[in-house]
Formats: sequence, C-alpha cells, structure tokens
Amino acid sequence: MDAITKLILGFFTIVSAFERDINSERTKEGLYSARKNGKKLGRPMRSDSIPRYLSVLEYIIENNSTIKESLDVNKFNKPYFYTLTNKYKELYKVERLSTIYKRLKKEVEQ
Repeated sequence: MDAITKLILGFFTIVSAFERDINSERTKEGLYSARKNGKKLGRPMRSDSIPRYLSVLEYIIENNSTIKESLDVNKFNKPYFYTLTNKYKELYKVERLSTIYKRLKKEVEQ
C-alpha cells in the first residue's frame, strides 16, 4: 500500500470515528431530554402483568410458600417479579409482600 492510500484510509477512519462520537452524544442528549420531560422509556408493561403478579403474591401468602415455588406454579418471570416488588415497595413505602398484596389488590379493585 502506498503512502497516499494509507493517508486516505487514515482520514476516513478518523472521520467515521468522529461521526460515531457525534451520533452517540446526540442520542445521549435526546434520552436525557426525554427523561427530563417525563417520557417513560423502555418496553411497556404487559396488560396482564398486575393480575398475574397478584396471583403470585396470593399464592405465597395463602400457601405459605417460597417465592421460587410460587413463580414456578404461576409461570412468572423471576427478574420481573423483583422489578415489580421493588417498584411497589418504593411506591407504598413498605417491605412486606402481604402489605403490597393488600394495597395493590385494593387499588386494582377500584
């Protein structure tokens, strides 16, 4: 490869890296702006998530079972269970699953 070809390839490499950086900055700024304006990002929740989550909690409470057993019986995703549990613990300012169950059930029934 001669010197001119190496120079041109080096130039294109630098320009493409610069474009990648600019695109990355724009994307990060857009996401920051969207979050700041209250836009919810990510995949939307399934419409049957709350009733299914309630049935997992109900199984745990009524059968005095483990979380793992209840998740297996109800075919509910473990990470999603903990995501919802942490969300409602923070929202309701409680720690016990039974309290989350009672408050969420009352909220759903209204």
